[in-house]
Amino acid sequence: MDIYCFSYVLLLLASVHVYSLDAIQRCEIITIPLCKGIGYNMTRYPNSYGHEKQEEAGLEVHQFYPLVEVGCYKHLKFFLCAMYTPICQDNYEKMVMPCMEVCLEAKKRCSPLMQQYGFKWPNTLSCDQLPRMSEQQTSGNICAAPPDTPHPNLFEPTNVSKF
Repeated sequence: MDIYCFSYVLLLLASVHVYSLDAIQRCEIITIPLCKGIGYNMTRYPNSYGHEKQEEAGLEVHQFYPLVEVGCYKHLKFFLCAMYTPICQDNYEKMVMPCMEVCLEAKKRCSPLMQQYGFKWPNTLSCDQLPRMSEQQTSGNICAAPPDTPHPNLFEPTNVSKF
């Protein structure tokens, strides 16, 4: 009897472990309104901010909606969404983050406007840890940028389907 209980507990623990790994690796359709229709439609969680669900990330990314509406950088929405809803590709196990160059351009164009109203570029949008376009071949980390960003080795997200 004891061997059966032990086997059952072991099987139960193994199935929980497999389920949790599957949940971490699974791509999901983007549901955050701001991040729909931006050139890709799949993401995965937890994201780099530790958000477990899109609802959490959505609350945070929507704080930047006024900046998107003002149009300080035409690719700000892409950049923000790539930070909060990182690109997920079924055939690539890592999250695809925006390229450092996209972040730096967003900061260059939008931080002066933020400063006019007494805000600083947030540390949460730091460009330092993002991969560079030029280092993708050597680092093994790919990054994403909007389709009209000129660079030959750039990962450009593709829609799986249009909604």
